[in-house]
Amino acid sequence: MSKRIEALTNWLAVRLIGLANVLKRMGSSAARPSKFVNLAPTDQADKDGVYFEALDFATTDPKVYNIALTGPYGSGKSSIVQSFLKKYQRPTLHISLAAFAHEADAVSGEGRRQKIERSILEQMLYGADANKLPLSRFKRIQSPGGAIVNSGV
Repeated sequence: MSKRIEALTNWLAVRLIGLANVLKRMGSSAARPSKFVNLAPTDQADKDGVYFEALDFATTDPKVYNIALTGPYGSGKSSIVQSFLKKYQRPTLHISLAAFAHEADAVSGEGRRQKIERSILEQMLYGADANKLPLSRFKRIQSPGGAIVNSGV
């Protein structure tokens, strides 16, 4: 009987060691650093709270009317905004200047400034209910499903 128990124990030990090696290989392949970097925004970009403190100060100062974040692609602008908004409990309006950059590049000087101003206003008004802005010249196309489509002014 003891030989059977010993043989069974050895067989089980070999199988468990094999399973442990498979799990070890699976874990090491997942932990291996990738050659790719995820540039998607995150809401955990401000672990020390430095940006939150600066933006919170700016949003509570009655003399501050506008806040802009600038930087090259992938520098973390969207991550800073998402991290801030995760803690910020008041209504916000997000306006992206990238939405019309190519259109504005075709024009220079005063025309460019007007295109930027118009795009900012359109983004602000597009988020509002058309019925609440009866005197606005900013018109929207009503789609059959009830969704509103921007048609310009």
